[in-house]
Amino acid sequence: MDDSDRIDRIGDGETNIERKNQKLKLLYLYKVLMEYTDDKHELTLSDILEHLEDYGIKAERKSIYTDMETLRKFGVKIECSQYEHNYHYRISSRILDREDLQVIANSIKSSDAVDKRSATRIFRKLQGLCSVYDKDIFEI
Repeated sequence: MDDSDRIDRIGDGETNIERKNQKLKLLYLYKVLMEYTDDKHELTLSDILEHLEDYGIKAERKSIYTDMETLRKFGVKIECSQYEHNYHYRISSRILDREDLQVIANSIKSSDAVDKRSATRIFRKLQGLCSVYDKDIFEI
């Protein structure tokens, strides 16, 4: 077995692979919030933890609070609301909101200068700026 196949145990049974994934946790947290939250959709902390696990990231609640504060300090607008005993989180400000993206999409769709192939390519890129709930804007 060479070093690339070896999984070393660190500390409390954590592996090198798990440790490397933890370094990506902040980025995946940002990705989850960008993809699954918007003005109408929020996530609970449990939802966030589940989405992170989909990316192979195991996290504790306390570390997510710390990571969200780091994202806020970086300039990401994260809003927190409380309903009964649960806190709900969402991205409250984006570079382009749904209305902006709708104007861009309608302009591209109605333009004679943009062919269908180019529109599809541009729409694919613009989808990265909105949540999964707003991707319908870019249907051709």
